Amino acid sequence: MPFPYIFFTFLTLSLFRAGFNVAAGVTALCLVAWLVYDLRRTPKQFILAIIMGLALGAWLFSLRSVALSDTSEMPTDATGRVAAVSRRSVIVESEGGRRLRLIGFGKMPLPQKHAQVTYRCELAEVPPSTFATFERLSGTRSWCRVKALQVLPAPPGKVIELRQRALSFLQSRFEALGERSLAAAFLIGDTGDLAENELAAFRDMGLMHLFAVSGLNIALLFALLYLPFRALRLPAVGTLLGFAVASAFLVLLDFPVPLLRAWLFMAIAVLMRLLDRRITSFTLLFITAIIVEVLFPLSTFSMSFILSFGVTAAILVFYEPLYFCFASANRWLNFASQHVALSLAAGLPAMLLSHLLFGSANPLSLIYNLLLVPFSGLYLFSALLYLVLPPAAHVLHSLDWLYLKFAALHGDHAMRLLPAAEPLARAVSFIFIAALLVTLIYLKFRGRLWSARRNLRFVMPVSALALAAPWFLVTYPTYAFYAIPNKVWIYHERKIVTLGKPVFADTEKTKPQFCFPWSGVTNEQESIKDLYKLHGQCFVFTGRMRPDLWGATALLDCRMLHVYQSSKTKTTANDWKALFSVFGYKGEVTVRRFYTWYGDRLGNCIKEKL
Repeated sequence: MPFPYIFFTFLTLSLFRAGFNVAAGVTALCLVAWLVYDLRRTPKQFILAIIMGLALGAWLFSLRSVALSDTSEMPTDATGRVAAVSRRSVIVESEGGRRLRLIGFGKMPLPQKHAQVTYRCELAEVPPSTFATFERLSGTRSWCRVKALQVLPAPPGKVIELRQRALSFLQSRFEALGERSLAAAFLIGDTGDLAENELAAFRDMGLMHLFAVSGLNIALLFALLYLPFRALRLPAVGTLLGFAVASAFLVLLDFPVPLLRAWLFMAIAVLMRLLDRRITSFTLLFITAIIVEVLFPLSTFSMSFILSFGVTAAILVFYEPLYFCFASANRWLNFASQHVALSLAAGLPAMLLSHLLFGSANPLSLIYNLLLVPFSGLYLFSALLYLVLPPAAHVLHSLDWLYLKFAALHGDHAMRLLPAAEPLARAVSFIFIAALLVTLIYLKFRGRLWSARRNLRFVMPVSALALAAPWFLVTYPTYAFYAIPNKVWIYHERKIVTLGKPVFADTEKTKPQFCFPWSGVTNEQESIKDLYKLHGQCFVFTGRMRPDLWGATALLDCRMLHVYQSSKTKTTANDWKALFSVFGYKGEVTVRRFYTWYGDRLGNCIKEKL
């Protein structure tokens, strides 16, 4: 089949074109490995299909090469169409397909998707992050802080009008459940009503995929119509109705990538069944990926595509050998083994992806997924049932309590008491897990999975220890100094004080020593001067800075000073250095923008007090 070669060739050439040579080399190795595997088992008459796949992949790359090499910036005063809307920003697309992310809306209402808008903005610095890198690859070239925005009057199309009416009906039904309901998040992926701390907890728990409308939603809608008609010996009618409802749901939510992938899986599988043809799961995955890229140019590099297709591919690769290791002769234990194998096949690669893409991953996510994912099917079924049968709200309230209780416990204990581990220790831990997964695949192809099953009682505890160790080996300083917004915070003797007064009362849950995780070893005998050299990372927020509260020597022992200022502020690092020298500072100054605080924040305790 040519489809894997189309996809890998396009991906390799695109990454080389964009300058990501290491990533391109990895995809090229995948292409070569797939080619070697095919040549060992494919009849010679199919070599022409392989060559055709390579050629089509190169042709698809040629269609995208102009967009990939386009480094020009969009105008800051123009008209465009809203292509995507997030919680705090929108992506505007020009007539030529170029995209711009508008940020800094503040209290301004966000426009709806597909609306035509005129905007005026000021170019903003794009933060150096993996997210920004993939956003540039997927076509969004610049970020711009909005100054003025006006939605142009335009009659909505019939599809958009029907979509708005249906969503308004669903929102009214969800609002009747109360503010603490997760129904909108589960059913249509709307997390707007969730508090920031709840979203942060679910994200750290690795459960945000429950709110990404995808295969489970499609499968449930299809099954609700297909199974009754199958019982009546009318499977063709059930298939037609289930497919129609699933398609309507896809149109309602405006073709999100995870849902489109699941719908294409279903559509191609139904088509193959009608044609009485068989197709492998991997071939189906590659066909779906190519169709998504053709319909939505450069969407292959979007985060939703990478996570959706990456985790699906991981399940196809790792589920079978993991299930072999956990399988049991007992019916109920075997059912549990299937669930464990599926959770690990998705969870372990998802952790590695999360670490590579976002720089963070929590090993507890494996446990949360094992415990809470089985209830997601019941939640979706109850949410659909509630739309026609209001008493189902009692089941939804019970499940809401379950999920929010886990989120609260995680936020109060895991997020507060377990600080982020040192990056190098996390990297070593995840490399070990990746090596175990590669070994598992090697044993599968060598026909030696029995050795993995036989040594499972040793591998499992060692793997758990490797994952958890970085989070428990973090040590804390005995002394730390921070100048943030308008105060000087000093941590010493397990207390944080400002102007001589404790910041946190003893009765509060927050433990101050967890505010300053540090990988180095400190002890009580170290002098304050040495500790300043080791831990003297000082932070100043210029917007609320009160130097009159500092004192003449407040910054004397800071080793490094980070200045957080608005994008509007044009003050340079040298200007700040001259000012802070008055307070005894002699080091270098690093100027940061306000948004980088979200990636570099010290800890939950300080974040809450800001």
